[in-house]
Amino acid sequence: MYKKEMKTEEEKIAYRKAYYLANRENLLAYHKIYYKANKDKIITRHKAYAKAYAKTYNKANYESYKKAAKMPLKKGKCCKCGKTFTLKSWQHSSLHWCLNCRQSPEYKNFKEETNE
Repeated sequence: MYKKEMKTEEEKIAYRKAYYLANRENLLAYHKIYYKANKDKIITRHKAYAKAYAKTYNKANYESYKKAAKMPLKKGKCCKCGKTFTLKSWQHSSLHWCLNCRQSPEYKNFKEETNE
């Protein structure tokens, strides 16, 4: 039900209450999944939220999110300082600079040279 279609105050209150309960259910599922899986160190916060969202709203995709949560995290090695760091799910494994080195002016010069 859209807000424009709601005529009475009771309908508006019912809509807000249903919306609040749906969000609360999703949040509770997220916390339950995240804190349970965080003990095993196999899941990230983003994956836990996606998993909770799938569990409460879209049960068909739940298995795919469950499979994604068990995937190992990608590791990268910085070419400047030699530190190993965890890559985010959207980052490519060819990224060879850690976060501290990427904030240095040397990286900015390197990026400008490669873009030209």
